[in-house]
Amino acid sequence: SFDGFHIPWGSRIQLVGCSAYDKNEGGRGHWQRYGFFIGSSAEHIQIIGTVMDNATAGVGGSGAGNASNLILVNG
Repeated sequence: SFDGFHIPWGSRIQLVGCSAYDKNEGGRGHWQRYGFFIGSSAEHIQIIGTVMDNATAGVGGSGAGNASNLILVNG
């Protein structure tokens, strides 16, 4: 499995206007785990985007709940 945008660590990263979706190429099914994965070592991250057709969830990872991160994802 894989993620649309995988951010396991880092600081002061912005993803604005991004769309994370699994295209289901060739009818293989949806393999993309998360649209946006934010790891526990990711701090001061700003994500504003959309998600569609992810196998588990649009946003995942323990860093998604970090108070220093701004995550606005629709879908």
